[in-house]
Amino acid sequence: MNAIVIILVGLVILLTGLSGFLYGLLSVQNIKTTTITQSESQTFTQTSGQTFTETQTQILTQTQTKTETQTIMETTTQTSTKTTTMTQIKTMTQTITQTITPQIERLEIISLYENSTTMVTLDVRNVGTADATISNIFVNGKPLDSNRANPAIPFLLKVNNTVQIKLDFTMIPLTLGETYDFRVHTGAGSDYVKSIVIT
Repeated sequence: MNAIVIILVGLVILLTGLSGFLYGLLSVQNIKTTTITQSESQTFTQTSGQTFTETQTQILTQTQTKTETQTIMETTTQTSTKTTTMTQIKTMTQTITQTITPQIERLEIISLYENSTTMVTLDVRNVGTADATISNIFVNGKPLDSNRANPAIPFLLKVNNTVQIKLDFTMIPLTLGETYDFRVHTGAGSDYVKSIVIT
């Protein structure tokens, strides 16, 4: 009986050694084995005077296996960023030349003559750079009634245009031999004068 116990214990030790060997090969497993041996002896006495001993051996093997797995992951991330910036500047230069002509009002009485003592004709030309408004005509400093002029005053005389103005003196005839000053007055306040002797 003792030999059987010894053999069993040897097997347990062998298994324990083998477990250690496997643990060395597999580094990710840990095996823990606990062996508990219990022996019970019972002695029986019979009246016949014969004594014998009965030994009962119970081997309780408790194996605990603990497996540990360790995973190590190493991640290397390499980021390469290349930024190319292109800037294009376009400059446009525009030159605007504007010629401004000064607005100048200028009239010229190119002719003045009498048709009779009751009719005088003026030829007036706009030689300036601005249109002119003939607003009145004075005779010897006195304004002429607008209805005695043809075309009726006031009127507009455009640049480079010529107008012929006929003045009616039927109601008050002019006197022969006298000198009369005819003054053309514009809306801008300018005066243009020409004289004539009635013959």
